[in-house]
Amino acid sequence: MNLISKIKIIEILGKTAIGTVDLLDFIFSGAGRMSKNDFRELKQRINARHKDFDVGMVKFEEKQKFYNLLYKLQKEGLVKKKKSISQKSIWEITKKGLEKLKIKREKKKISLPIKYKIKVSQQRKVLIFDIPEKEKEKRNWLRSVLSNLNFVMLQKSVWVGKNELPAEFLKDLKELELLSYVKIFSVLNNGNID
Repeated sequence: MNLISKIKIIEILGKTAIGTVDLLDFIFSGAGRMSKNDFRELKQRINARHKDFDVGMVKFEEKQKFYNLLYKLQKEGLVKKKKSISQKSIWEITKKGLEKLKIKREKKKISLPIKYKIKVSQQRKVLIFDIPEKEKEKRNWLRSVLSNLNFVMLQKSVWVGKNELPAEFLKDLKELELLSYVKIFSVLNNGNID
């Protein structure tokens, strides 16, 4: 496994409290996403094995990154460790961790198209936006759309183009609740923009 993801750990702990050894085993098993099948597999592994797994299979550096990440998540208040009846450490997600997971899932919902039908306009359009940092995914989506509509970036949040802004695009801006952050102008005289 090349990259240990905070979100992957939080997703796992969002579905079940789990011991450190089992969590480490699952993360490094290459299971990846936490689908229903992965979750079922994780539960089967935990139930089938009561002894500690052989951590010798996992490189020391990867284990250390894993423990460091768990500690960081704990320090950020996203997960917590408690002792179980058998005195083993059990990790579980906190209320703050659940909120972060909810925000991450909301960001993944931006699956709107970035390509729209291009139609040349008689007037040049200038689109200016100021989208907050917490809406970064939506801001990146908007930049991708503008680029695909052959708009040119004058500054990161100022774009100009000769094509129409499709009605579907404007509808998607509304759906993403971005209209209050976006201003669109038509330019009659080109000035020095050519």
